[in-house]
Amino acid sequence: MTDAIDVDINQSDPDSRKTRIIAAGGILGALAASTCCIVPLILFSLGVSGVWIGNLTALEP
Repeated sequence: MTDAIDVDINQSDPDSRKTRIIAAGGILGALAASTCCIVPLILFSLGVSGVWIGNLTALEP
């Protein structure tokens, strides 16, 4: 015999849903804030340097 607890996922507590949204926003914010350090490191490891970026004329205007 198994005892099962019926939980309806669609009818979750509004406070619980709000907490999950805030937590997801915090994680996305942390990832966005860390891109200023990670992206230049990745570009440099791929061989993209300041001199190469300086030669791009599409970004000039």
